[in-house]
Amino acid sequence: MQIELTTEQYRLLLKLAHLGDYMANAYSVEEENDESEKLLHHLHSYAPAFKEKEFIHDKPFENVFRSTESFDNMITEMISEYNDEVFWIELCERLAARDLEEKYSKKELESMDVERLYRERQECMIPYENEFEKNGIDRLTIK
Repeated sequence: MQIELTTEQYRLLLKLAHLGDYMANAYSVEEENDESEKLLHHLHSYAPAFKEKEFIHDKPFENVFRSTESFDNMITEMISEYNDEVFWIELCERLAARDLEEKYSKKELESMDVERLYRERQECMIPYENEFEKNGIDRLTIK
């Protein structure tokens, strides 16, 4: 099988592959995923054909084309922004879920239709979203 890509598609594929590798392996308790690393190196090996020097070094090191520091920094920044956004969303959603469990019995929650449950959860999230947007975690305390 052969896949044809434009240079821009190749660059996007590199970004997606590195982001996907991070998501799949960043918190793995097992040793580094060799197959994932091999696939990344294989994708990197096409860089000369695409004349890609910004993301991948143009000369192999120990027979492997490596990503550049600027590319690694860009991926790290993308991951950091994603993680930051997910943190706030997860925090609000989990606090709202806790509040719903305090407000309603398990039976009441289970009998709610999906739309009502969604509305209730959204309403519970609003005060947290407003608080965290205004003050971050500065006023967050544990009793």
